[in-house]
Order: sequence, then C-alpha cells, then structure tokens
Amino acid sequence: MYKKKEYVYCKKCVYPQSSVNLNIDEEGVCSACRVAEKFEALTPEFWEQRKQRFANIVKEITANNKGNYD
Repeated sequence: MYKKKEYVYCKKCVYPQSSVNLNIDEEGVCSACRVAEKFEALTPEFWEQRKQRFANIVKEITANNKGNYD
C-alpha cells in the first residue's frame, strides 16, 4: 500500500525540509532562518570595521599595481 509522505515545514518561513541542504532544528526553525538571525544580530560597528578593512585591502593592492589591469 502507498504510504503518504509527510512534509515538515519551517515555523518561521514555511519552507519545506525537502529542500536541498536545509535542516530543521528541534524548535521547528530551518537552518536558513537561523543564519538570517545571526546576520541580523551583527552591529553597525561590525560592518564599519569590515568596510574599513576592505578599503585598506583595495588601497594596498591599487598602490602596488604596476600592470594595466585592476
């Protein structure tokens, strides 16, 4: 007899667990939502540090660039 497959969905975004590389934890929240929570928790200071670090890397590379390419 055919057994009906039961789908499990994330309680936050309602995405099905059958999606590729998606895990649902014991609270019923998917791994993508958990990553989004961590991303939203990053402070403006964190992003300013990242921006400054990137600017320093670009400045260093362009200062030493002797070729015709970026």
